[in-house]
Amino acid sequence: QDSPSAPLTLIALLDERLQSLPPSARHVLQACLIYGSECPPDVVSALTGLEGYELLAILDNLVLHGFVTDSDSGITCRSSLLAERVAATITATVRTLLNSRAAEHLERVINRDLPSQATAWRIADHWQAAGHSARSLHWRRVCWQQLISIGQPLAAADSIRACLLRCSSLHE
Repeated sequence: QDSPSAPLTLIALLDERLQSLPPSARHVLQACLIYGSECPPDVVSALTGLEGYELLAILDNLVLHGFVTDSDSGITCRSSLLAERVAATITATVRTLLNSRAAEHLERVINRDLPSQATAWRIADHWQAAGHSARSLHWRRVCWQQLISIGQPLAAADSIRACLLRCSSLHE
C-alpha cells in the first residue's frame, strides 16, 4: 500500500475542516471536483440546485476560508490534496447524481450542430461515470465521427478498441 503523500496530521486536519462544513458547502466542493477545472457558479447551481443568496454565501465562505480559488474562468479546489480529500467524501449516489447533472448541463449548453470534441468526450465521460453506458456511447460515437472527419481514422479505431475492451457484456 502506498504511503500518504502528506503528513497524516495534515490529512486529519483537512478531513476535520471538511466535516465541519454544512452539507450544502460540501456538495458545492464535490460539484466543482466532479465537473472539473474552472467550474463557473452557474454550473455549481445546475449541479447542486443551489441558487441566489444561498449559493453566493456558500461560495464566498469557501473562498474566504481557503477551500477554493475563484477567477473569471471559474472555481477550483485550492490544492490537489484538498481535492483528494473532497473526493473521499463523495458517496456513490452523490457521485452518480453530480455526473448525470454535469452531462445534462453540458448537453444543454453545447452547440447542437457540432460540439467540440473536448466537450463531447467530457459529456461521454460524465455519462460513463454516472453509469449510463448507452448515453456515453452516443457521445463517444460523436467523437469517433469527428476524428474520422478530420483525417484521424487510426485514433478513432484506437478509441473504439479501448472502449470495446472496457465493455463488460455483449450488449455494451
